[in-house]
Amino acid sequence: MRKIIIFILFIISVFVINAAFYFISDDYRFFLKKIKNGDEIVYEVNKPVNDNFSIENPDSTTVVESNTIDSLSFFPLAEKKEESKVILWKNYQNILSLFSKYDLKKIELNSNLFDLTNEYPDDYFEYYSKDLTLYFFPTKKYNEVYDIFHVLKFELPIELNKVNNFWEGSFYINLEKDIQDRFIRLVIVENGVVFGLKIKKDIYNEVKTTLDTMKK
Repeated sequence: MRKIIIFILFIISVFVINAAFYFISDDYRFFLKKIKNGDEIVYEVNKPVNDNFSIENPDSTTVVESNTIDSLSFFPLAEKKEESKVILWKNYQNILSLFSKYDLKKIELNSNLFDLTNEYPDDYFEYYSKDLTLYFFPTKKYNEVYDIFHVLKFELPIELNKVNNFWEGSFYINLEKDIQDRFIRLVIVENGVVFGLKIKKDIYNEVKTTLDTMKK
């Protein structure tokens, strides 16, 4: 008789504990529902669904709304690239003013540097006209720009000619003899400003005179 009473008390204790966990623990209540509905997928939604688009997370008992995705750690966020703005200081503006007669227009989206390559590694400034294009390389030193084209010449049909006939230093980017166009290309440095020119051959002597007048 004593064993029966102990057994009944055990059953009652289990029932009371089970009931307490059922009302206290969401995870335990969810577990019991999974046992009861073994062939179904059960999700417990703890907040009302509105008209916003939502994403159900099958590993959770809640619904994740789309406007909260950015704050959840399990959704990888794309890093926001900080934009660095380069200001052209006085020496750049002086060089730009040398070629004002060509009515140069700033190109916002660069495509092919010198109409030769899109593999230049840094941002640069481009000012275009039909006869002359001016490039500024504010992130590189003169020798670094030369080294870049020295590498590119193994991929491009070009030859470099470092003659230093303009200002502090200069080199030409010449197309190979069997591939010619109507332009002359060169890179010049002066007072720390590295810039490039793509000049229509018809006006080269005119541009050369402008550069020679500024030579120290």
